[in-house]
Amino acid sequence: MHLFLPYSIFHSFCFLIFNFVAIYYRRLLTNLAEPYFSAMSGFFFIPMYFTAIAPWILYGILQKTERGRQNSTQSLISLERQANSVYFNALREQWKW
Repeated sequence: MHLFLPYSIFHSFCFLIFNFVAIYYRRLLTNLAEPYFSAMSGFFFIPMYFTAIAPWILYGILQKTERGRQNSTQSLISLERQANSVYFNALREQWKW
């Protein structure tokens, strides 16, 4: 659950900001001339920013997960090597003259 927490926070932040911006946008920018109104409409369209940034957040989450998986696999491999060397060293010591 905590893995997708940054994505969830960003999603809720964008959703809230979009609602507040839409309310103030209609109040403040209705007096602008048409080309400026259209340009500002595109600038204040928050889902556009969400769709641009959210894949990077998901990519970061995947990279973090992959690094953790690789580290845990490497630690298991090294632990197995240590166990094998301890076992075979003890076995070798038993059979020494």
